[in-house]
Amino acid sequence: MLYYLHRYNTNEGGIFVMKNENGVIAIYSRKSKYTGKGESIGNQVELCREYIRLHFSNKDAEQAIVFEDAI
Repeated sequence: MLYYLHRYNTNEGGIFVMKNENGVIAIYSRKSKYTGKGESIGNQVELCREYIRLHFSNKDAEQAIVFEDAI
């Protein structure tokens, strides 16, 4: 089971921060394949890592698993 922690919305897609029952944190980013945009995905992932640092720890932020998808 995944627990939803936070979501960022953008014009190109969205990005989610989730945590499973074992404490593993994942960052899931989506970008639109229709607009071809998504150059800010790296910036969005870093924003999520900052959120994780603030609410959890530096170690959790660095060990977060990143998944990317095109919508």
